[in-house]
Amino acid sequence: MTNRILILLLLASVTLNAYLLLREDPGNTTPPPDDVPAVVIETPAAGTYPFIRVIDGNTVAIGYSGRTEHVRLLGIRAPEPNVPGGPECQASEAIAHLRATAQTGTVVLSFDTEHGPRDTMGRLTGYVELPDGTDLGESILRDGFARQFSSTGTHERYEAYREAEQFAIQNQLGLWDPELCP
Repeated sequence: MTNRILILLLLASVTLNAYLLLREDPGNTTPPPDDVPAVVIETPAAGTYPFIRVIDGNTVAIGYSGRTEHVRLLGIRAPEPNVPGGPECQASEAIAHLRATAQTGTVVLSFDTEHGPRDTMGRLTGYVELPDGTDLGESILRDGFARQFSSTGTHERYEAYREAEQFAIQNQLGLWDPELCP
């Protein structure tokens, strides 16, 4: 009986502490003191990095300074594999295509001057190329496994990406094949 009481008291204490730590106090509008440094997430410079893996049809992981960084390929939107109602048309094929294309030990990362280096989810956003110069975003567009996308309406490689997408549309590749994605 005493063990049950101790366990209940321990659980109640943990729950209360978690609540106090995680709750928001809407009445607290006091700004932090000036001497408290802001949390800064270091952004890698453009350059060559170890390729780790494909996350989904428009996100890859690279190695940077002993940790893994997710990079959202700028300028494209591939079908999502994990959405309510099941994966979007050609989602698994887009991931497989990116995996097959990115079979390399290293990738070259560069950034767009019009976009910030990170998106709202904390991922890096940039262009990823293979050592031979193949642009992963342009490749996946040309083969029909993504649509061109820009949150700001344009980016440095907009025209090349538009041409790649038009090629896939004209040739009814991947997403543009009316029998695969009606």
